[in-house]
Amino acid sequence: MCFESFRNNNHPFQLAEFKLILYKSYMMHVLKMLMKECHTLQKKGAYMIYVYYGALAITYVIAYLGANSKYNSPVLSRVSKLLIFAVLVIVSGFRSEYSIGDTSAYAHSYRLLASNPEIDIRSRDAGFGLLMLALLKISDNPQILIFTTAFITNLFIVLTLYKYAKPFELGIFLYFGTVLYYVSMNGIRQSMAGAICFWAVKFILKRDGLKYFLAILVASTFHQSALLLLPVYFLAGKKAWSKTFWAIVGISTGLVVVFRPFIEFFVKLVEKTSYAGYGQDILNNSASTNILRIFVALIPIVMAFIVRDRLQKEWPESSIFIFMSLFNLIFYMFSTQYLYFYRLCIYFDLFNLVLIPRLLAFYPRKKSVVIYAGIIVFYLAFSGYQVVGWSDYYRNVLFN
Repeated sequence: MCFESFRNNNHPFQLAEFKLILYKSYMMHVLKMLMKECHTLQKKGAYMIYVYYGALAITYVIAYLGANSKYNSPVLSRVSKLLIFAVLVIVSGFRSEYSIGDTSAYAHSYRLLASNPEIDIRSRDAGFGLLMLALLKISDNPQILIFTTAFITNLFIVLTLYKYAKPFELGIFLYFGTVLYYVSMNGIRQSMAGAICFWAVKFILKRDGLKYFLAILVASTFHQSALLLLPVYFLAGKKAWSKTFWAIVGISTGLVVVFRPFIEFFVKLVEKTSYAGYGQDILNNSASTNILRIFVALIPIVMAFIVRDRLQKEWPESSIFIFMSLFNLIFYMFSTQYLYFYRLCIYFDLFNLVLIPRLLAFYPRKKSVVIYAGIIVFYLAFSGYQVVGWSDYYRNVLFN
């Protein structure tokens, strides 16, 4: 049966259905290729950089095809979302416990809990301990913890990007380009808490304070620092570029300037708390983040400022994303004074994955095409600048 007969509707199958079958077949072929590549890498191990950019390419192509179908099929769109989620979980959830950053430390903690399955419910981050206890009832192999945390983290992030990031494929690209995907495999607890907070933005937009506070409280049981996002809800009615916005900019800049001179006062303030160790570390540690990150964090704010008038009229909800982007910049500014402030950026940088793609629609079409290409090139270079220093070997337990 020739393709033209489908076009002329001389066959019981409609053209859209035929394209859907082809699309599904293509996506299954892509997944098989990924599996084959992972099997090859498993034999000798591979630097994470190859796996990372391989996953980026696959998920970007799937997202692009799903979001830019000529037939605008919701089925194709959902299939692409599921396939992207599957790729993210296969790479992250089935990584060996000896791969990537703190993964081995979490695996060790899981084994310790297996040998003595008791936790203090009153302790900070008790939710993570309860999660491990629940998983121990299924298996004492720490791989189940790695898989579950990857599943939860990527589920909330993909769901939120699918709903708010337009174009979707650019949001997925930025998940890799900002290296937040890599961070999710290193700072496991905080990334999981950050993903829940990111997903909870829908409650801010709906002005549903009770559900938002509950979501943040749940997230804080995995990492207590998530409580930092509780006051964010009260910015729901505030507009970007308002007096409140510029007051936050001014006060934060001032605090960054006086941070070091007043450091001893801060150390005394926290010396009898659980953060006393951090106080001493701040006093004795002069390490800071790369100034390049400040300029990168400025990009979405500058982009939003240029089209601020249209944003207020056509996308008033943009204000909450701009505020989150501002907080991301602020904590990067503080990290120039003390390195570990950058860890708090995990909560706020995720919102740039929505803000940056959405901003393109407010620029003239020709400019938006150039900006889109510029974003791809810039964030490839930015992520490349960081990943060249990664010495992690990647192994996937599915292919042992």
